[in-house]
Amino acid sequence: MSLSRRDFVRSASIGARVGLASVLEIGPASAESTPTASQGTKIINLDDRVSFKQQLERNVGPVVLMSTFLVPPDQIDVFLAGFRKQFAIMRKQTGLISAQLHRGIAGSSLFMNYIVWESVDAFKRGYELPEFQAQLKQYPAGTVVSATFFQRVAVAGMCVGEGSIAAE
Repeated sequence: MSLSRRDFVRSASIGARVGLASVLEIGPASAESTPTASQGTKIINLDDRVSFKQQLERNVGPVVLMSTFLVPPDQIDVFLAGFRKQFAIMRKQTGLISAQLHRGIAGSSLFMNYIVWESVDAFKRGYELPEFQAQLKQYPAGTVVSATFFQRVAVAGMCVGEGSIAAE
């Protein structure tokens, strides 16, 4: 049986909650809880053991913030216009090193944003701005969002990393 990305995200995050509840309406990601216009945007954790809020409370760096956005196909232009506004706010923040938005191929409406920050606190300064918070509320209805911070991991013979992350 084939499993779509949407089905995977739903099944991987049943009962998940993210610390963005004050910004966007959040509910469990299950087959029965597809967002509608009245529900707005759904925020999910891909790792239900560590919330985005918990990650925001741990100032480490450098970090990569990887966010995914599963956008209703008829709302892609709306999403991209809002994303441009969000990035216009964030690119002014001290500590942003680089950013790149990616889109799934073959007509996919799944987007992935990859942003390198000097630290979690550098991201938080922009994230907590009232104008950024207001823009977060503008995602098209039915959008499913996940966000997670990462650090490089050293793997012998393959890649270099920060070192301490591999030991945790």
